[in-house]
Amino acid sequence: MLAEGAAHAIDSLTAIKTVVFEEKQATMAELCEALEQNFENQAQLQAKLLAAPKYGNDEEGADAVGRQVMEAFTEIVARYAEEHRSVVEFPSGVGTFSWYIGIGEGLGASPDGRSSGEPVSSNFSPALGRDMAGIPAAILSYGKMHHEKLPAGSPLDLRLARRLVEGDEGTARMGALVRSFVDTGGSIMTLTVADTEELRAAQSEPDRYKSLRVRIGGWCAYFTMLSGEQQEHHIRRQEGR
Repeated sequence: MLAEGAAHAIDSLTAIKTVVFEEKQATMAELCEALEQNFENQAQLQAKLLAAPKYGNDEEGADAVGRQVMEAFTEIVARYAEEHRSVVEFPSGVGTFSWYIGIGEGLGASPDGRSSGEPVSSNFSPALGRDMAGIPAAILSYGKMHHEKLPAGSPLDLRLARRLVEGDEGTARMGALVRSFVDTGGSIMTLTVADTEELRAAQSEPDRYKSLRVRIGGWCAYFTMLSGEQQEHHIRRQEGR
């Protein structure tokens, strides 16, 4: 059993907790109406929801909600899996593979401020543009999410600027990053090493960048063969927007 859009579930519950119950900046009725209308004429409320703490920033409030979400999910799966253990193994995991664009197209607006039709986060990565505290903070948040109870996998997708991993110093930096990921309990991390400028150039001149590859859904894909939406998702990853 794979959970999809886990980051948005965490962020949505955190936003409801923050905006509706703690700060009382909106009622549940007002929030439900805004979601039904895809935030039309509700830019102020959407901004408040977007400003609430988000998974992927090593922010304890959001991460605590995340742990509760993962605990509830894995407990429910384990309960039903036990009933059929003699017939089939039924492990938990978090994953979208390459389907995060299509999954988002079928979803309405969500309480974390995401608009209807927007892509969901890939695998167990932070929601796109919500991880504002950098890659180390994203890894720290991810490491808190009960991965020992997710044997079916829970990949974290990150993009590193090429300039950060060049030369001996860059190799040491990459090694430290991977060691930190393992030390904090991480299970699967997919890293794409490419600069934003390089990816934009590949969009403009695809024939010159036929060999440029990125990580998607756990495997490598040629960047120029991806859809425009998938290319934009890779470019926006780690740009904080």
